[in-house]
Amino acid sequence: NQSSCSEVAYSGAGHVPPVSPRKSSISDRVTTNRSLILFLPMTLQRMLPGMFQFQTDSTIIRQDPRVVYMYPMSQGDSWTSFTSPFLQTREVVGSESIQTGVGSRYCAKIKTDSPMFAGSIEWFDYVDEQGLMLRSLTMEMLASGPDGPEPTGMITVLERAELLSITQ
Repeated sequence: NQSSCSEVAYSGAGHVPPVSPRKSSISDRVTTNRSLILFLPMTLQRMLPGMFQFQTDSTIIRQDPRVVYMYPMSQGDSWTSFTSPFLQTREVVGSESIQTGVGSRYCAKIKTDSPMFAGSIEWFDYVDEQGLMLRSLTMEMLASGPDGPEPTGMITVLERAELLSITQ
């Protein structure tokens, strides 16, 4: 509507192959887990298996719509996106020109926060009048080696999703 963009329903993409119980590396989880949903970056969905189960062959109507964006987007505007299964808030922290597959775009820069991920994640959406142009998520994680679950160091995960084309 004129004041916000809210996610009120979603549906799956049909048949989803089974998820492998073996989770020895990030690449194993990436290639075997296909039951992912779109309102949350894939990196976070992989971190929280079981929290985001849904029917893949039907439409689910949300009882608690997710507030994706609030309009107009002015620096300092903030809102609660949702509170369940965890709190997620968003704030317009500025605007900037970005480069994507559709060219240079001047976008509002929206920071997403959650106490659940405090301090470990930096998540930004870049939005213009046509919608989401770019999403960038950077996260620091403990890494473990092949000899066991004990941490052996830190890794930085960067997830970037960008709009590549617009069909008229």
